[in-house]
Formats: sequence, C-alpha cells, structure tokens
Amino acid sequence: MSFKPQQSANKSEGSSIDWNAINVAVKGGSRPCRLSLIIDMGTQEREDFVEAYNPNSEKHTSAIEQGTATRGMVMDNQLRKEVDSFIKPQKPVQQLVMFGDLTSDAVNYGETLGNQPYRIMMNSQFDGKIKGTTFGAVPPSTKGGIWTFHGNSIFTKLANATDNQQILDGSDANNMDVSQLLGSAFMATIVKKQSPDGTKTYVNFKGVSAAPEM
Repeated sequence: MSFKPQQSANKSEGSSIDWNAINVAVKGGSRPCRLSLIIDMGTQEREDFVEAYNPNSEKHTSAIEQGTATRGMVMDNQLRKEVDSFIKPQKPVQQLVMFGDLTSDAVNYGETLGNQPYRIMMNSQFDGKIKGTTFGAVPPSTKGGIWTFHGNSIFTKLANATDNQQILDGSDANNMDVSQLLGSAFMATIVKKQSPDGTKTYVNFKGVSAAPEM
C-alpha cells in the first residue's frame, strides 16, 4: 500500500494566486485589523549598529577605547558616499514575526483558500529577508522601574492600542506575555506603493492605533 501526497512533488507548476491583483484590491490608510499570528524565529544574528562617528561623544570614544566598538568608513546609502562611522556589534537576540488580518479587506485568494481577510506581515523585509522584531526586556529608565518592552516597541504600541497594558506592568503572571495580544482589534496604518514601472502594487504595514469605540 502506497502513501503519497495528493499532489505529486514532481509537478512543476507553482501557485496560481495573482498576488498583485490581491494587493490592488486592498485599501490603504487606517484599516481595522486583528492580530492573527505570532511566529517565533528563535535567536537571530543582528547587523552591527552603525551611526556617524562623533569625536565629542563620550559614548563613542569610551566604547572604542574599551574595545566594544570600532571606528571605520561605512557606505551611507542616503548620502551615497562612505562616512566616518561608529560601529558596534549587536548580540544575537530572540525575534518574532507578527501578522494581522485586515478584517474589512476581504480578498479572494483562490485555490483552496477562497475569500479571506487580507493577512499582512507587520515586519519589514528587504530582498526577501524578513526583519524580525526583538523580543526581550530593556532596563527601566527610572530607579525602581520594571523590566519590560521598550516604550517604542511594537509590542508596547499594540498593548496600548488594544487595552492590554497588563503585559507591560511587570507582574510575573502577565509581563511580556504577547499571547494575550492574539485576536485583539486595532487600526493598522497601511501604505500602498507602485513599482517604478507601475506593474506591481505593494502593501506595507506602517503602524498601529486604537480602534474606535463602538
């Protein structure tokens, strides 16, 4: 008795989903959304922290003297030239990837999926490489404060937008438990862009805000 996949692995045809047509159908602006999926990427290497070198910065000079950072010429893509830079390696960290479902933007994925809310990745990506979100605590900014997410973290913004501040309060039971965000409603800022030749439409996630009270 054989046990094989329903679709032969020898078939070369790819997905018939027209991703560009789906992206065209999605609306931009502030759109109703629910956090639908969190993926743990495990521990990931990070690119070096780089900024313009400042000889008057004690942070720069002391780190270089201590050997925890270096100074060198690094290409600045905006200035299109090499810049004298402060370079500090970053330690590997646990990272997450999150997805939200745009509940008012139903699209037809075709095949076996049919009509579903548009699912958008809430992380940036470049050249096919996903940039994970650092998942970890930062030291408190004040004496006696709590270790939790950074104030500018997407997790902090989601917690505040969805009224889930309990994951920021420092208690052992709730602090930094992002599973409590799953299914929560918020408004996602969506930005749409066209490729230079106008043949492709891209849909990008840019931020969160609280959903209006009904």
